[in-house]
Amino acid sequence: MRPNGAASFRFTDFDRISGERGEYGCAPNVYLYPMATPLTIPAAPRPALAARDLHGWYKWGMNESVGYPPRPNVPAARRVYSRTYRVWARVLLWTPIALTVAGVVLGLGLFAAADADPTYGSSALGYLGLVVWGALAVLSPVLLGSFIAGLVMLNRTRN
Repeated sequence: MRPNGAASFRFTDFDRISGERGEYGCAPNVYLYPMATPLTIPAAPRPALAARDLHGWYKWGMNESVGYPPRPNVPAARRVYSRTYRVWARVLLWTPIALTVAGVVLGLGLFAAADADPTYGSSALGYLGLVVWGALAVLSPVLLGSFIAGLVMLNRTRN
């Protein structure tokens, strides 16, 4: 046994013939470690799973008969909406449009009436026009929400 713990060295005829030296100045095939423990080469690592390979990862190791049967490949039945639903869709869609148009026209009419009369008694009509437009501005989120809800409902009935 050597002082560094190496049990034996191996030299080959290749080393004697070629005179080539490997690592640490020794012959290329010299074993610097004890021969009692065999060299184990680890297995090659598994390739990383790509995103497309993760399809069905939850089924690994499961019996295929477990669970629900596969769904048939048929189109879903078309949902039928009631007459009340369709009426409410139109009401929710057209009410904000009508209120907005009426408010804008009423405000413009009140401004025109206040501007046409030069007396001081008609200035209240201009302020009333501002109140109508202010009410439209305050109610605009409600009107917009009603319009969008009616539009979505109407789209559902047509698809």
